[in-house]
Amino acid sequence: GIEFEWEAYWNAGKIWIARSILNEDLEFSEDVRDVIFPCITCGMCSAQCENKIPTVDIIEALRAACVESGAPMIDQHALIERLAKEKNNPYGQEHVNRVKWARDAGLEKFINKKGAKVGYFVGCTASYKQMDIPIATCKILEQLGVDFSIITDEVCCGSPFFRIGSVDLAQNFMKTNLDLYKNFEQVVFSCAGCYK
Repeated sequence: GIEFEWEAYWNAGKIWIARSILNEDLEFSEDVRDVIFPCITCGMCSAQCENKIPTVDIIEALRAACVESGAPMIDQHALIERLAKEKNNPYGQEHVNRVKWARDAGLEKFINKKGAKVGYFVGCTASYKQMDIPIATCKILEQLGVDFSIITDEVCCGSPFFRIGSVDLAQNFMKTNLDLYKNFEQVVFSCAGCYK
């Protein structure tokens, strides 16, 4: 709101847009898309103004409806959607390298460990970009004596795609992971987005 100096870029403006769409006073377009997507869906609006309105859920639903309406995706969103469909992650990295960090760190014994009670869901950012996070997490779990496994077939959690309105892709990823982790008693996450 401060950057664009227009009420539509504040949370209240996005809620007004949602209401206008529902009342059929406004139709989705590239202009509407360009106003509803800059929000990072952090939830700070709800924290600052406690009004019992699930603003993040509304904004994400508004984005999904925008994509469903046929309005073209923002170029960057279309790119990460394409990469994820091809490579199972938004970074376009080769899936065979998803657990390379574990092999490089000498943590092979935890890769697809049979009979483990805890599954460690690593996520895309930790697997491909910030490998110090899963290495530290594994070392902590190991020191605590946690019986855990890292799954090589893990795919993107889907979280980024709920945020950009690509709900079908997000749900496909989510279902794949739920099936992969269904036999664990507990699943541990390093990333809040993956957990959500």
